Amino acid sequence: MSEFDKCVERGNLKEFAGAGVDVAENEFRAARTDLADAEFVFDHDMPKRTTITAYYAMFHAARALVLARGYVEKSHYCLLIAFRRFYGDDPEGRDLARGIEQARVLRENADYHADFSTEGAEAVLVVARRFLAFAERALASRP
Repeated sequence: MSEFDKCVERGNLKEFAGAGVDVAENEFRAARTDLADAEFVFDHDMPKRTTITAYYAMFHAARALVLARGYVEKSHYCLLIAFRRFYGDDPEGRDLARGIEQARVLRENADYHADFSTEGAEAVLVVARRFLAFAERALASRP
């Protein structure tokens, strides 16, 4: 059984009939807001906040993409699994899946262990910018 199927079986990933374009767009707006906030706090030398907020920009962008495919997640892990399922065939999608996975670890370290750095924050921010650009293109190409 695939990880995707396991997420569905556990109820951490569900089909969502109400996931229309407006729901995905609303989620993507949250992603853009988080990215702008991450840029702001990075410019104000706040690496912990940058790491956390840039990760959440990617989280909301990934959530928008998964919603656009008619699913909603109940865990960060299953969101990543769904993102890989729907966008992992694309080389950039595969690379961004690795990027959000690494960002999740950095976010957890910053959040729960006060372990963060300016370099790590900048790396997460760079991936977040790419992730949102990818998501914007993917959402724009949906029928």
